[in-house]
Amino acid sequence: MLFLGHFSFDERKDDGSFGHFTCVVEAKPPSAAEKDLKKLIRRMKKEGDLFSTTAGAPLEIYLDTLNEMSEVPTSGVISWYSSYSPDGLASISTALLPHNDVGGCKGYFFLPGGRPDIAEKVDSGERYEVVPFVTFEPTPAEKRSAELKEEMERQEAQRAALAQQRKPFTKKRRYE
Repeated sequence: MLFLGHFSFDERKDDGSFGHFTCVVEAKPPSAAEKDLKKLIRRMKKEGDLFSTTAGAPLEIYLDTLNEMSEVPTSGVISWYSSYSPDGLASISTALLPHNDVGGCKGYFFLPGGRPDIAEKVDSGERYEVVPFVTFEPTPAEKRSAELKEEMERQEAQRAALAQQRKPFTKKRRYE
């Protein structure tokens, strides 16, 4: 089976940067697909610059939906849909549209081990705390880089404040 994993991530908590990506793996049961997706994401982080923790904060990656596709319906399928309000306070996310007939496709909701309460809350429409699928802690070098950047920004702000306080005379006055 092919599995499409649709993800979102929070890359820099301090400035609000975030993003989305999709991965495809071939596996038998959904649990094997989840393991393969974690391996793929960890490999991509290790081998490239796709995900950064330059702010010195952990990078959290969330599995928004996992779609199993044994075949693609002849009428097609939207595998992921996400819509946000302008103020960012509300959103709609869903998988596998249209819901009425998606042929050889099946959607799964990520339920982390040890959290059976999430399934109950989803079913009842209650709010719940979203659990990351993968978290990358910043390396010591990334933490130090973030600290240095923060210190440089603080020093620059101090210099700008001092420059405002020491405004040079713009006109010379003649005293007679």
